Amino acid sequence: MPSDTKADLELTGLNDDKEALDILPSPASAAPAPKRGLTASTIIPIWIVLSSSVIIYNNYLYNTLDFRYPVFTVTWHLCFAAVGTRVLQRTTRLLDGTKDVHMDRTLFLTRILPIGILFSGSLVLSNTAYLYLSVSYIQMLK
Repeated sequence: MPSDTKADLELTGLNDDKEALDILPSPASAAPAPKRGLTASTIIPIWIVLSSSVIIYNNYLYNTLDFRYPVFTVTWHLCFAAVGTRVLQRTTRLLDGTKDVHMDRTLFLTRILPIGILFSGSLVLSNTAYLYLSVSYIQMLK
């Protein structure tokens, strides 16, 4: 501690610089190690593979199995997503930020509900497209 004088050290009850340095944390232990996350070079190929898998599966479901109910598929998707996020919220720390959000009726009706309706409509229309378009054309659109 270059700015401390011997008198300052004596006032604090420390006899020398070595004793003062012993009570300070080391720089390595003061800062937590940065978390290693997934990089973009890992996430993007995973997203491409999963997106292609969903397209191929939906095409198989709607055309090969002759399943003609895209609204049911969207409803199942949204229910699974709701249950999955609730499980993650209660069992992990991934969604801790949701505890800080104060939701009231006006906020829900003006900000959350319109986005939910538009997202559901988008899913219904995109799943309906599998009934009429080819896989290669849908993949090109995405």
